[in-house]
Amino acid sequence: MRVLVADDDENSRVLLRAALEARGYTVDDAADGAQALKLAQQEQPDLIVSDIMMPEMDGFAFCAAVKNDTHLNKIPFGVVSSVIRFIRLPGKRWTSASRIRC
Repeated sequence: MRVLVADDDENSRVLLRAALEARGYTVDDAADGAQALKLAQQEQPDLIVSDIMMPEMDGFAFCAAVKNDTHLNKIPFGVVSSVIRFIRLPGKRWTSASRIRC
């Protein structure tokens, strides 16, 4: 399974990548929503995990762009915050957290 992580905080990207790769997931990452959108269009991930507050394109705009793209809109989109960083992977239990739907 391929997961795309979008977060402007490099430490957060490194931590999420390490946690996901340790569980066998392939991870791509981006430092902002615009970069993440391009990567999603190229790689077609199985799951997207995004921060909200990012430069260029924030997480809400990124989510809206994904949901408005007919090639991407079926991809599950999870949100992380600087306070709580938990995600639910398809077919797995919550690793922790609440979801924000956009």
